[in-house]
This record gives sequence, structure tokens and C-alpha cells, in this order.
Amino acid sequence: MRKCHWCRDWLALDKFSRFKEGLGSTCKDCRVPSKYGMSRHDWLALFLNQGKSCAACGETEPSGQRPWHIDHDHRCCSRKGSCGQCVRAILCAPCNLTLGHAKEDPYRLISLAHYAKRVA
Repeated sequence: MRKCHWCRDWLALDKFSRFKEGLGSTCKDCRVPSKYGMSRHDWLALFLNQGKSCAACGETEPSGQRPWHIDHDHRCCSRKGSCGQCVRAILCAPCNLTLGHAKEDPYRLISLAHYAKRVA
């Protein structure tokens, strides 16, 4: 177990990045790429405001290498980054990927939800 420098949670060691010098001091969930124009404080404030969960589905403990993604309006900035003003929320990886693959089209997402309900 290790305590994250930012969120102050005690977490399993696999939640921290490994570097030549050892484990990072900030957990993977708290790392924020500067390409999104946010500080760690901004990211953490947004994440805490969301209840430390995905803004779309409410998931609190997603799995994967990069469990949390920063959702931003691609019409404002390129796909490679953000100015920071168009950041909308923090999403879990499955919600972010689904939103992206659906080209952020609400009608496509509604149709997908109806389809999933029909075949479940």
C-alpha cells in the first residue's frame, strides 16, 4: 500500500506508475496530462465534484491501464489535447471510448442503448 500525494488515498502499488527511480508519488487516477490544460488540482476538484466517479455511468472503480479519461469538446480543440476551457468531465475508459466511437452523436448513443436493452 502507498499513499497518493494528491488524493491522499492509500492504494495498492499497482495504482502507481513505475519509473527507473521507483514508484511515482501520485496515483494513476490523479495524473493529469498537461495537454488538457488542467492542473492536478483542477482535475481533482472536478473528480471530487463528480463524487469520485464517472460522470456518465457512475462507476467508481474502473479497471485498465488508464481507468480515467478527460472528456473535452473536440469541436473546440484537436483530438490530441485541449485548451482546458472545453473540458467537460472525467469519464471511465469504457464510457469515453463509447462516446468517441459514437462520434458524440446522442441519437447514435440512444439507438445503441435501445439495441443493448433489446438483446440483453
